[in-house]
Amino acid sequence: MHISRNKIFIFLFPLVFIASLGIAIIRDIRNLEDGYACDLRKRIVGSRYQAAGLSPYYYKWKPGQPEEFCNPYESGPDFLQNVVTLPPSYLWVLQPISKLGFHTIEIIWFIVQYLFLLSIFGLFLWNIKELQYRYILLTVFSLFFFSKGWITNVDIGQSYILFPLLWSVAFFLKNKKVKAYFFAGALLAVCCWLRPVCILMVLPFLVSDKRASFLKGFIIIGCLCILQLLLFHQYENWQDFFHSSFQWGKYYNTLGPASSTDFGNGKWPSTIEGQSDFHITAIPQYTANLPIVASSLFNIHIKSLWYIVLFFILATTIIFSVYKKRTQLKLDTIWISSFVIYYLSEVFVSVPKPSYYFVELIFPICIMVGSKSIFKNRTGLALLLLGLCLSTFAIRLIPMQLLIGEYLVFISLLFFLSNQLKIKQQIINQ
Repeated sequence: MHISRNKIFIFLFPLVFIASLGIAIIRDIRNLEDGYACDLRKRIVGSRYQAAGLSPYYYKWKPGQPEEFCNPYESGPDFLQNVVTLPPSYLWVLQPISKLGFHTIEIIWFIVQYLFLLSIFGLFLWNIKELQYRYILLTVFSLFFFSKGWITNVDIGQSYILFPLLWSVAFFLKNKKVKAYFFAGALLAVCCWLRPVCILMVLPFLVSDKRASFLKGFIIIGCLCILQLLLFHQYENWQDFFHSSFQWGKYYNTLGPASSTDFGNGKWPSTIEGQSDFHITAIPQYTANLPIVASSLFNIHIKSLWYIVLFFILATTIIFSVYKKRTQLKLDTIWISSFVIYYLSEVFVSVPKPSYYFVELIFPICIMVGSKSIFKNRTGLALLLLGLCLSTFAIRLIPMQLLIGEYLVFISLLFFLSNQLKIKQQIINQ
């Protein structure tokens, strides 16, 4: 009995995806049982500070105070600020869940993170009709489940997968045609409220052909976010947030991106909210900032100011290219341009860009896979799949494998963006 290759693929790719998902969930459950979600702890503690009327960024637990306020990974006495770095808006959103016991919160957050990731998968799979693109999407997620960025994100209770979900929802609404840019503006306003640096993603939309519709959505939802600040009296918290962020930025800029802060040397109870083991699962880590990469690969040492200048040059080039082609560009290209600028800002600043930021890349990857032009540049597709394979770290092949894997994924986005904007052709014409 002859079975066609397409029929084999129809069963093979979903089977690999389901198997990968099952293995990843079992692995992460074990990590959850054995480790401690240190980053989730500091977010929940910060949310509790805020609910109690304390400064989420400068209050520090002392012996004799409620254990719910204790964070075993607090900054040392040399730092005025604590280790809470989320803006007041995010802490406010966490307040309902922060009232629960921390172990219960760990379980809930674990489930939420997988629901977020699978929701992104579902949104893009729904929009992709051609089988070959669905196969690639299934392959991407099968590899992504084993990326160290995703493993770390789940293990320490990070929250970066929320932003790709919000971007994906906004992108999914592109089928609304006229309102597509309105929804993009509305969802990006929420992102800026939850993470102010997302304001950089707004720039390509502001020079697009549909900027009026985008601004309408951005301003309406932005005003609601400002209203929340006023109604819940968070003005002082926002002041503390920006001041604390400036202090951390100054610290890392002085110390150098290759250095890290030694936390966890304070005194705390042996048992906190029923937990006594505060060790973090041993997972290979890396910091994906360009000064570190340049220094490691090419022995280049330059001041961070020049990296900032280089970022502005690259961002301006992308924005100008979008402006020149604004009447011809699809929303896909605008979103990729928006993300590339956002990603470059994380890479070029002196504040460390840890491995769990990797999960943000799933959004532009899905856009690229869903685009009909993905096979037009086989080099970009090869770099994407190679980068994802290296990011899994299944076998140690080369030095700095995780870091190089992430940058190969990003370079594949640049190939895609260059093809869409035809930047090379513009330069020749000029």
